[in-house]
Amino acid sequence: GSITTDVPELNLPNFDNTQVGNYSVTQELNGCRSSISQVIIITLESKPSTPIISGENVLCEGATLELSATTESNANFVWITPNGIVTQTDNTLLIENITSAQNGSYQVLTQKTNCISDTSAFFDIQVMQSPDGPEFFTNNISICADETQILEVCVNAANIDYDNLIIIDQSTNT
Repeated sequence: GSITTDVPELNLPNFDNTQVGNYSVTQELNGCRSSISQVIIITLESKPSTPIISGENVLCEGATLELSATTESNANFVWITPNGIVTQTDNTLLIENITSAQNGSYQVLTQKTNCISDTSAFFDIQVMQSPDGPEFFTNNISICADETQILEVCVNAANIDYDNLIIIDQSTNT
């Protein structure tokens, strides 16, 4: 069918399968018609599904934040972070050596050619402060065989969970 308009555009509201097809245009002035334009093909593309974010939402400073969005083939993933927008072709967002500056809400949307998904639900990230490094009260020492020695450690008591106080790595020197 033909559509006549008095403006140089064609509005295609609520585009659906009934509007798919080949389109060309002519112009009329003083009863005279121009030649027909090139034909353009208009197709219908599905809107991408709303992505869902998964991953750890509580991390310690210095850890790597890894968030994944549900996959969408041939799409770009637009991550909305507390520090700005990150666009990539991979559905995984990695932030190494995370700090409290990355605390906050994360969202993602997918873009596939001209179609953009709805934005995901908020995914809140909390970055926990790492405790100050503990220190031994002594330097290198020698202990006699069959004797008991207590190694005391200095810790910052303000940010220590006493149920998970200290892990001492024992390596063997040869």
